[in-house]
Amino acid sequence: MAIGFSIIVLILITLFYLSNPKNRINRWCAISCFFFWVGIAKEVVMFDLIPMLHRAFETTGLDLGFAPAHSVCTWMIYTFAMPTMLLASAYFSGVDKKHPLFMRYLTRLVFLPGLILSFIFYPTQFRYYQLNSLAFWITYTALNFSMGVVLAIIVIRSLFAEEPGKPKEQKKRVAAVMMPPVYYWLISIFIPHLLGIKDLFSLWKTNFFLLLICIIIFIYLAFKDGFMGLKLFGMKYDWDKDMSIINTSAEFTSHMFKNQAVKMDICIDRLKEACASSGGEGGIPEELAILSRSVDSLKSYVERIKRHSQAIYLKESPCKLKDLLDAAVSVSVAENAGVSANLHVEGDVLWVCDRVHMTEVFVNVFSNALDAMGGSGIIDISGSRNRAGYRLSIMDDGAGIDATVIKNVFVPHFTTKNTDKNYGLGLSYCKNVVAKHNGGISVKSEPGAGTTVVIDFPSRKVIFCELGEAGYVQ
Repeated sequence: MAIGFSIIVLILITLFYLSNPKNRINRWCAISCFFFWVGIAKEVVMFDLIPMLHRAFETTGLDLGFAPAHSVCTWMIYTFAMPTMLLASAYFSGVDKKHPLFMRYLTRLVFLPGLILSFIFYPTQFRYYQLNSLAFWITYTALNFSMGVVLAIIVIRSLFAEEPGKPKEQKKRVAAVMMPPVYYWLISIFIPHLLGIKDLFSLWKTNFFLLLICIIIFIYLAFKDGFMGLKLFGMKYDWDKDMSIINTSAEFTSHMFKNQAVKMDICIDRLKEACASSGGEGGIPEELAILSRSVDSLKSYVERIKRHSQAIYLKESPCKLKDLLDAAVSVSVAENAGVSANLHVEGDVLWVCDRVHMTEVFVNVFSNALDAMGGSGIIDISGSRNRAGYRLSIMDDGAGIDATVIKNVFVPHFTTKNTDKNYGLGLSYCKNVVAKHNGGISVKSEPGAGTTVVIDFPSRKVIFCELGEAGYVQ
């Protein structure tokens, strides 16, 4: 079981890290799991690999030679596993954003108690202490359980303090997946040894089943809504794959159509000239005008697919959010006399973003709102600060969207509009752009009650400034 246990933990380390290597929570969870894995791996070597080598090669003494390394590995898990998990919980609760200086000191001080104890219980003799010292078990039980209590307090307080919404739901799921194996490890390792219950010394190995369940839940949630930065269908993997497929198709279609369009344009021009020179009644036939408009429409289709499906490359700079919205309103909403836009966004909010792409996002959202309102209505645009950064809500009073439709609004080429100008790429493009900025976009709607598009922008890309005569002052 120990071999399977070590493989399961390695899989968990890989999932945590590769889900989002830039996220500190993911990194510290992966590091903590690594120390847990070290504790399992040394058991595999000592009690599985070495006996197998003894039997295969009739050697002896390998266990004695490995004993110091076994002790050091045990020291590593007892000294570093819980502190690294504690750091993961601190980032989980946003301590680094609220108290960056405290977080800097915490990153160093959290390891200090275990390192001090290393001068009392030498790392190379941990195996001896495990078998012979009650003081050892009292000390390390107190150390690890105290960190476990602090860990629980931080996580629970963070969940209660988080505002209702998708980030809170994600945090609940992360806590539900991570916490049980950690506390099971604490209880199954330290309590039996502290109380001297030898029949339960191997109880920790049954944590294998709990971790296996955690991996299954991890993968399930990654497919369902995304988990810890990994989305197996959509933004993280399939989203990029879908868009690359669309882009490849667009390039091929564009190349093919350009060659054919040149021929069609030449033929249409010659037919128009022939009709004009013949002097027949009625002038140029309506069929030629229809054919010409069709060719122009196809050109527009190909160009728009290419523009909305190409890889997103950001040129980020601090942009005044109000200016971005005003620019988008002037392009789309201002042309519709029956629609008004109410803007409730502070003038001192700057987003560090790509000005061109983000303006296009707002234009797409406003265009969808205009279509839903049928040429008359009100669009309310409001922004608010929160713990995660900044939330922008764009609400229209249009017809709304049915629940069966709303789940597909970000799927490329999905559209409910029966016109020759809508290709179902607007919102998929918006999601791609916002995701590239490490933000999130969602749609809330009910039939007859309008639609609200919510854009969450991360705190590290939001600047709140005071507007002075010389410009912006942070």
